[in-house]
Amino acid sequence: RMKKGIFLMICWLLLAQMAAAEENILYPILENDLWGYMNRQGETVIEPQYDLAEPFGEDGFAVVGKKENKKVRYGLIDREGNTVLPLIYVDLFGENGVYNLTGPDENGQIQEGFYNSRNGFFQPPLYDEVYLNEHFVQVVIGDNYGFVRCENGEIAIEVDLPWTPYEVGEQEGYLFLTEGSESGQEGITCRLLDENLQDIPLPEGLMPMGWAKDGVVPVENVAPEENEQNVSAGVHMEMGLARVDGTVLHEAEFDYVHEAHNGVVPFWEKDLCGHMDLEGNVIVPAKYEVMAGGGPGYWFYGDYALIDEEDRYRYVVIDRQGNEVFVADRFTDRGMLWMDVITEDNLTEYSWFDDDSNLSGLMKFEDGQARYLTEPVFESVSLWNGENGLYPAKQNGLYGFIDENGQWVLEPEWDDADGFENGLAWVEKDCKAAYIDREGNIIWQETRE
Repeated sequence: RMKKGIFLMICWLLLAQMAAAEENILYPILENDLWGYMNRQGETVIEPQYDLAEPFGEDGFAVVGKKENKKVRYGLIDREGNTVLPLIYVDLFGENGVYNLTGPDENGQIQEGFYNSRNGFFQPPLYDEVYLNEHFVQVVIGDNYGFVRCENGEIAIEVDLPWTPYEVGEQEGYLFLTEGSESGQEGITCRLLDENLQDIPLPEGLMPMGWAKDGVVPVENVAPEENEQNVSAGVHMEMGLARVDGTVLHEAEFDYVHEAHNGVVPFWEKDLCGHMDLEGNVIVPAKYEVMAGGGPGYWFYGDYALIDEEDRYRYVVIDRQGNEVFVADRFTDRGMLWMDVITEDNLTEYSWFDDDSNLSGLMKFEDGQARYLTEPVFESVSLWNGENGLYPAKQNGLYGFIDENGQWVLEPEWDDADGFENGLAWVEKDCKAAYIDREGNIIWQETRE
């Protein structure tokens, strides 16, 4: 009985915390061309006074802006409307609780700095460029870059690394760096550093060649000092896969290995695409004509991936075991077939383009089967903008919301609509904005004098 009582108490506390978190959510509102914020019940919490108001982040802060001499200046506020950063910045945006800010330095020159909302550390504008990361912020001075610590601005890697055309930055706590010249790949050296800024110990002759993701990293079979000589001679370097602890999972024998995505690693062999799992096992042999970097068509967002084989003029849908569950020609008697990338909910939008129609329908993939949910009847569907199975859709010029089976839950009646977020959706009708709940009730509606 005591264990049951403790369990019920924990459940009650969790529910109370969830209710409190939902109660603290604020939504931007527009009144007489000025922005403020309301709570979940539609009550105004921060009076409309801004020319721009971004949604609040998980850290409890929001970017707002006011016009000054016809130019918007940005700042940061908390949920009580208190100013955290003054509205003086030319630009201000953030991610993971870190904000990039652009404004005048002490000499009046426009530079970039950052603000860490997690501990309140403020780095005034100092650098030519700033690129946000969770632990290490990449900074640029002139043609050189380095990293400073996010929590205190201390230099972690001196700003003396030469600029290269590759991306550099942090992912999953690892830094991927490139060092070399500006002339393409010639002279490029790539490094992967852990959270202590120590190089990942790869076997001799291997070099990291991509971001650390899902605990693995693409590697290339050339030692850094040999890279310039081999590339200059036109020698193609082969790629493989390793763990972030340096353990090789698949030897370097492929033409190209992509970073992992959702537990699957695409690779290319003789210009054909295949897939590996995170242990380096081939689950889909290289047999699909898909260009590397040609889009997200070879990625798994859910249980299935859409392969767009442009050279063969067909679509192929595969599951995570490599089984082909759907194959269709792009050109059919109904017109040219178009399919969108399959979402994490295993849904996709499709249409047959012809001279008379440009409408879309829905398909779903489950249990190794493709199922047409609707005929092409929608002018647009936002499958990537849904919450709890409700998606904005347009029909006959009006927006409503459909469920994952393509059936109307809220009939189309709005001129515009955004997806649900935290239980409310932004809609517009007759040039007036409103928030509605999942039953279609108006929680708040814009008023004008």
